Amino acid sequence: MSALLVLFASAQPSGPIRRYEPLRHTPAWWEADKKAHYGKYAEAAQAFLAIAEQNKGTTLGAEAAFEAAFWSGRGKGVPIYEQIIHDYPRSRFEMHSRLALLQIKYPTGSRRTDLEGVKARTRGYLLEVDPLVQSYGGPSLRAVTSARQRERAASQLRALHPEYIEGLYAYYQDIRGAYMQLDDQRNVLEVAKFLRVAFPEYYTGATGDIENALIALGVLPRVSDSQMASPDVRLRYPREGAVVSPRPKIRLETSVGDYRFNQVDLQRSKLTIDGQSLPFNRIRAKYDQALRLGRPFEKLRIEAQPAQPLAPGTHTLQLEFIVGGYQPEYSAGKTILTRTFKVRQDCRDNDDDEWERWEGED
Repeated sequence: MSALLVLFASAQPSGPIRRYEPLRHTPAWWEADKKAHYGKYAEAAQAFLAIAEQNKGTTLGAEAAFEAAFWSGRGKGVPIYEQIIHDYPRSRFEMHSRLALLQIKYPTGSRRTDLEGVKARTRGYLLEVDPLVQSYGGPSLRAVTSARQRERAASQLRALHPEYIEGLYAYYQDIRGAYMQLDDQRNVLEVAKFLRVAFPEYYTGATGDIENALIALGVLPRVSDSQMASPDVRLRYPREGAVVSPRPKIRLETSVGDYRFNQVDLQRSKLTIDGQSLPFNRIRAKYDQALRLGRPFEKLRIEAQPAQPLAPGTHTLQLEFIVGGYQPEYSAGKTILTRTFKVRQDCRDNDDDEWERWEGED
């Protein structure tokens, strides 16, 4: 373990991780935001600081402190970020503050006037951000940028506490941006592919970023107008009317069309059992980089499993998959499948060896 990793790991306090609530803006927030919008940055920072002080220990308080640090400017914001780290240990706010401090340490600068300086600082940033993500349980940059290790890296990420998953999303997005600063389109592509399968609930621009990286690499031609088609969704397990265990593994495959078509939007797509949402536990992706017309550009294999055992009896599973850019008035772009199955307490689910093999996975 590197000295940096030891340092960051030792900074993590022990104890349970709290899942902070989503941010809910208040009238005071919008007033502070208006000051920033009109260029009154010092006043905005003070207004956000007041909100942070009045709402300590909450998402509103943490996010307001983060805004105050941002609008205070790089130098004056440092003690505010440090205070967030102290006040919100083991949270996405601590994680984002540590990332902000690293960004202050390694400012990007101007590529036009100081390209070599930008690249040198970016390399320094990557050396330090790598052990930092690992200190929170995230996969290393080596794993994230390796096609062979991508699935394992995504599974490692998905096994973390939801608070850490949300916090790490900002890190890997920033890492993708760092590789863009280095003109390293190969690693830009690999990180985008990792983000696609590791953060389906956050990463809405996944396939667009993958396609842009392939265009930059000279692999993919630029498409002026994407086409719209409804996703092909195939439920592998359970079949209609199947008898399954109380915690069956839902397995499905989905794809749309070749590179000219909008691909599946995982953030808007969903699975439900009896109307209750079921998160995607595992996602695998394969790409047709040969760009054959009529062949799916992206194939996804998705696995989900109820967190708690289902009651014995009949249940309804619904799969709703949507492509990017879909609107309700469109005639294509959305597929809904509904299946019923029965749960029996003493039933065991069958293994699917072919599901695991999936030869030629990219």
